[in-house]
Amino acid sequence: MNNYSGHVKEAIVNGKRKLFSLFGLGHKTGGLSPLVATKLYNSYSIPTMLYGDQLINYKPSDVEMLEVAQRQIGRRLQSLPVHSSNPSATMPLGMNSMSLRIDYDMLLMLFGLLTLPISNIYKQFTITRLIPIIFFKETTWDSPIRQMWDRVRKYNLTELLTNMIVNGIYLTKGSWKRFIKLEVNDKQRAIYRTTCNTYRRHDVCLNICDVKDGATGPLRPCVWWTLAKMKPELLAQCKTMMRLATDSHDFRVKNDGINSTCFLCDMFEIETLDHFFIFVYEFF
Repeated sequence: MNNYSGHVKEAIVNGKRKLFSLFGLGHKTGGLSPLVATKLYNSYSIPTMLYGDQLINYKPSDVEMLEVAQRQIGRRLQSLPVHSSNPSATMPLGMNSMSLRIDYDMLLMLFGLLTLPISNIYKQFTITRLIPIIFFKETTWDSPIRQMWDRVRKYNLTELLTNMIVNGIYLTKGSWKRFIKLEVNDKQRAIYRTTCNTYRRHDVCLNICDVKDGATGPLRPCVWWTLAKMKPELLAQCKTMMRLATDSHDFRVKNDGINSTCFLCDMFEIETLDHFFIFVYEFF
């Protein structure tokens, strides 16, 4: 396996520089809403950070570097503290993980190679490499095409792609993109649900995000960031609600003993969410 760690580190640095250079946009109106900033991140930083990902055989440590960088950016976009949980850094924004973005790019490139004209040398080479993998279960070499086919197996698309290759009848590119986006989004929802179960207080965050059981279609952002995009004047209030929903607030109820007593009122009660919303008028 080749070592691409240096390439990954440089790509992360360049991707962050591109995004941070755009943060000055909208500073006179209170800054960009998280969803607008996410759109800029997807449009400018992701192509830089994942340049050549269809052909690179990333090591797990390389993928983790990309995941950490994306979580750092997600927290920055949402104004969440650095100690906020990993799911809360990306889930409310409707982001896919870096590993799933790589899966999507590989599946899209494989389909692009297979739909080239039969006289094209790249299609001929791809078919030549795939035949021993599909029909003879060849596993003796590692190549980008083999990595792409591993993604096909990961999403249970082997039969679909094999029938396309054998019959020569392919979906349109738009239909294929929509199909694999749905597959990737469904897997991302399952990952978010599983990860959130490892945290104590993520029920509220799960309920306001598009990851509930039975949810399908595009992975949509949470309601508070959608509201902040529609009404920028409510951005500050939406940030406060998201800090509460993601358990990133500064309530001292996380501590024990006298330190968990509310200091905003004179009632000497424990600082819980119910107490905060019902009795603490000083905050509002």
